[in-house]
Amino acid sequence: MILHMQEIMRIVDSDEQSLATRVEAAVARLGGRAVVSRFTLWYTTRPPVHHAVLRVEPELSPSR
Repeated sequence: MILHMQEIMRIVDSDEQSLATRVEAAVARLGGRAVVSRFTLWYTTRPPVHHAVLRVEPELSPSR
């Protein structure tokens, strides 16, 4: 069971395709072990802003 995942990076971009490319590169640098949450903030008078939050499971310390 995962109780806590550490946020390691937050990427913000106004272009959804650009964000996807940046997220893919970041996940590759992390060895593919990041969990990505994506969401979009919609504003009435401005274009939407796309967010991605990358998290990883904390390293478990060996049991004694």
